[in-house]
This record gives sequence, structure tokens and C-alpha cells, in this order.
Amino acid sequence: MASITQFLLLSLRISVEAEEVVNEAITMLREQKSIRHLKWSMILQEDNKLCIFVEWVEKSALDRYLQSDAYRRLLEFMNSQTTEPITSHSVVFGSYGTAVLDNKGGHGTSPVAEVLYMYFGGVQNESENFQDTATATVQQFLKEIGQTATGMTGESSIGWMLDEVAFKGEMCRTCVLVVGWQSVESQLEFLASKDFSSALPIIASMQGFRGAHKTFVSNHTIHFS
Repeated sequence: MASITQFLLLSLRISVEAEEVVNEAITMLREQKSIRHLKWSMILQEDNKLCIFVEWVEKSALDRYLQSDAYRRLLEFMNSQTTEPITSHSVVFGSYGTAVLDNKGGHGTSPVAEVLYMYFGGVQNESENFQDTATATVQQFLKEIGQTATGMTGESSIGWMLDEVAFKGEMCRTCVLVVGWQSVESQLEFLASKDFSSALPIIASMQGFRGAHKTFVSNHTIHFS
């Protein structure tokens, strides 16, 4: 069975230390025997935003946890440290894996990971082969930019959120593209280039595409097993 990664986004109160929150979360999660590892990072270029990625061995294990008192206690703790309720999503990366998120605090093969969320709405995303077709198009986009972007590390992954999310007032399916970069600056430089402009229509012209947003992380990894 494919592993599944839980994304937890926390808007921390100014007085809260991120590492203390992470350490307490790790202590609480250690009770779970189906977690492979936890990765965490402050979101780069944003204030007080903490992102935690928890990889579970399979969806059924995460589903059981989400219905448990242990998860309720984790939410209570996390929400006591934030300015607003935390956001949680489940993402399946399948055979792509999550090595690109193993940034070793800026010293990994990919010092920085760009996490790009692409939203798809309308009846198109209800078709049986929508996800496979969209994934193939994202792969084409990734191959295209990889030919000219000097700051890319060669690591990447493509996943899909299991739950629909609201984007601009519409419930959408979400593809998550994670791309490894040498630095945030190298990605932003490429973003301003003609090469990126020429590749962008591959994504923008996809049926049902509603828009996208990105964040940058430089994760630390804690192995559970």
C-alpha cells in the first residue's frame, strides 16, 4: 500500500518557539507505531508559519488516528499555540516518495523544497482518468523546466490531496508538486525568466485549472522507525 503524508500548517503565536511545539508533537506522536518519519520547517519568507509533514505507512493507519483521542489531544495542544485553527490535509505521493522534502535543514541534496499547490475545479476533475492525465501533464511541465532551470536539484515529487479544498469559492481537487532547489532565490530567478514563461502554459491550459500557490520549506527530519 502507498504511504500517505499528513500536512499540518500552524500559524504560531509570536511568543511561541517552533522547536518546542515540534518536540512536544513528536513526543505525542511517538505513541503511534505506523509513522515512518516527521519533517518540519518554518515556511520560508512567511512570518511564524510552521509546516509539519508526517508520513504514515498506509492510509488506514492515519484514518484510525484521525478518529482517536490521541489526535484530539494533539489538536488541542497545537491549537493552543496558534493564532487560528491549524490546517490539516492528507496527500498521497505514491511511487514518487518524499525524498525531496528531506532537506536536512538546508544541507540536503535539495536544500530547499518548493511546495506548489495546483487547484482544479469543474466537472472535468470528476472524470475517471482526470488524475492520471493531470499527473502526466505536470510531469511534462517538470521535464520542460528541468531543461533550463539551473537551480533545480533534480529531486521532485507529485502527489494528490485526498480531500477537496476551497479555492476562490470553489471546492477543488489539489495536485501537490514538490520541487527541490538550491535556494529560494534560484527559484525566484527562474520564475522571472523567459524559459518559465514559455513553460507555464503547459499548466495554465489544463482543463479545470483554477490557480496555484506555493510555499518554500527547508525541512529537518526525525525518523520514527
